[in-house]
Amino acid sequence: MTIIHPIPFPVAAGNPPPAGHFAFRCNACGQCCNTPPLLTLDELLRFETRFIGVLALRRVRPLSGDFTATDRAAQADIDRALLLPAPDGEALQITLQAIDYPSLQRCPARDDAGLCGLHADHKPLACEVVPLDALRSDRLQHAVLASRQDELGDADCIVPGQRDGHAPLADATDVVDPAYLDALYAHRHALAADKAHWGRPLYATLATELHAPAVWPRIPHDGFFNLSPAPLIALLATRSPQMLERCLQFVDAQLQLIDATVATALARKHPADRPLTQQLRGYADAYRALRPSLARASRTPHHA
Repeated sequence: MTIIHPIPFPVAAGNPPPAGHFAFRCNACGQCCNTPPLLTLDELLRFETRFIGVLALRRVRPLSGDFTATDRAAQADIDRALLLPAPDGEALQITLQAIDYPSLQRCPARDDAGLCGLHADHKPLACEVVPLDALRSDRLQHAVLASRQDELGDADCIVPGQRDGHAPLADATDVVDPAYLDALYAHRHALAADKAHWGRPLYATLATELHAPAVWPRIPHDGFFNLSPAPLIALLATRSPQMLERCLQFVDAQLQLIDATVATALARKHPADRPLTQQLRGYADAYRALRPSLARASRTPHHA
């Protein structure tokens, strides 16, 4: 978590904190690191030997609830920038996600001490913005924090108003911590670049399949529906000879990581691991089916 320092917060002693004002202090308790992170494409490739990556899809409803017209307009701007249009007035988030066995209840990047092993080594942007949410506008981050305070109440990391040792993070309309504001915009910029670079063209190739009656209802509003990244890798491999070689390297690294991860799970013999073991084997099969065509393309005269 980015280190932030407390600054004065103008609340009169003895008065209730202003509505929507939250302060934050990371306690390194690990509750935010109990699942693998969302990833950008650059991060998926960088961490090819650490994270098993998947395509992750989620349906997003229009903003509802007791919000102002300004709130709704700000959120609509975020949705247009980062999401894709979907039926019934909804939007679709197509992103990348690391996965691991839920029985482990931890991110694969956590070290033996329970701390982030990537904290000083290109920690994913999705982790840099925690406890905020890059897919919500700045005006709605107070609502994000209120929700996460309920989820992480015993961690005592998110508090309304001010508290010694906690840094002001958001008020009713803005993110007030400069480091977190920079992290939010960096994450949104990367997500927008992914949407333009591969999200929109990949969606165009998968739209018929995704909107089929057997698939679309399975894409949730909470959580993600996972698919093999093989279609994305096939798309990227057509971009340039250099990217083709990079895709081959990625496929080989993922196959090795999947095989090792499954072998470890089989030795652990946890009953809850079985569904993901089958899923990971399916991802490996998709990569093995894709690899020969990538290898043939890399050997063609025009590639050389």
